[in-house]
Amino acid sequence: MKLDIVESPCIGRCSTTYGGDECRGCFRTVEQIRDWFQLPNDQLIEIQKQRFLKIETIAAEHAQVDDLDALERALEKYHVRYYADAPALVQVVDILRGRNGVIDGFVEDGFSPLQAGISSADLFNKIETALRNSVDI
Repeated sequence: MKLDIVESPCIGRCSTTYGGDECRGCFRTVEQIRDWFQLPNDQLIEIQKQRFLKIETIAAEHAQVDDLDALERALEKYHVRYYADAPALVQVVDILRGRNGVIDGFVEDGFSPLQAGISSADLFNKIETALRNSVDI
């Protein structure tokens, strides 16, 4: 995984304001958020890798990538913020987050839920709930 420049992973859903040591949006600690722009790049890359691993592990319990080319087209089509070097399942979460769970269709966008018959909104809610519940507050 090539991560040369690590931008802040903030997605505007910070939960540390309300207490807790880890943000439910970006999964960084209070210290990592506070010190982000002072940390050396190698440390930022490591934090980003840990974030990706957490998101990918949880997303893998709910979704699968079926077509990498279609997923790449969907990332461009929806104009959502994403990390080009992130694992594909992290990009799926980026799409669902950026679109609030509303997409054109699973086949067109290159991924699908593991649970048959659920909507993209339901998939989004399942993943978001699991991600929020993974944070120790």
